[in-house]
Amino acid sequence: MPPLHRAAGGILRALRLGSGEGLRDLTTAARGAWMAAHAEAVAALTRALPILCCASAVPAEARGPDARYRPLARWIERRGAGPNDGLVPVRSALLPGTRHLVVEGSHRGLVAAGRGRDPVGVLRSALTLVLRDTAAGAHAPQAAGAASAGPAPTPSPPARGRAGSPAPRRR
Repeated sequence: MPPLHRAAGGILRALRLGSGEGLRDLTTAARGAWMAAHAEAVAALTRALPILCCASAVPAEARGPDARYRPLARWIERRGAGPNDGLVPVRSALLPGTRHLVVEGSHRGLVAAGRGRDPVGVLRSALTLVLRDTAAGAHAPQAAGAASAGPAPTPSPPARGRAGSPAPRRR
């Protein structure tokens, strides 16, 4: 286990906030293994339900609160994880075989209001996409001509714009 994980686990145990096992479970290696072991069940679920995965990525020119996440985002990128929000790589936030919406912003960009952030606007955009696809009978990506189930594609850089008025990237 990497030293940072050991330290975080030790802090969690000292504060009686848990064992730290959840940190190991959230690593990309652990998540990749879980997804591989459950690929059939995940694929069945994504065929049966209209699912849209939302993610954000910190742009190089991040300003305001999002700029705080840029050093960590660069560190994650240098380790080969690609675009990320300062905590989670975009490709880790996407379920194989689903539509997805990627906006510019930090880890908090999808959930916290603030300058240039509108989580309710992102939710509206996401719901609009899901409802439009569902009404068209195209909630499964295969029905709409998107990539079939399998590993989530390496996403394009996020759409330009604020988190509250994303230019949706549909796949």
